[in-house]
Amino acid sequence: MSLSRKMQVELAKPLIAIDALTDDPKITAELNRIAATVYRMASPHDNGVAFDVSEYLHEKMERINTGAAYTDDSWEHSAYQSLMLQLSDYPDTGASKHTPY
Repeated sequence: MSLSRKMQVELAKPLIAIDALTDDPKITAELNRIAATVYRMASPHDNGVAFDVSEYLHEKMERINTGAAYTDDSWEHSAYQSLMLQLSDYPDTGASKHTPY
């Protein structure tokens, strides 16, 4: 079984919505675990959304765990921007309305 891009978007939406609510490291770690599972289930030929949400949450978790400040030149920011670009292909996701930083 593999997940279509549309299904990846549908699974990414609630992860990003929950992520926007908190910087709690335990919650971010669980979201990252879920995103990694989605990535493993995605098609190897079209896994961009799943990769980007997984990468973004991984980088956010790293920042939180190290106590580093968020910066616009961070991998976290780059991954988030890439994810939002991927989600913008699906306007019903509300991705364009989400601005965490």
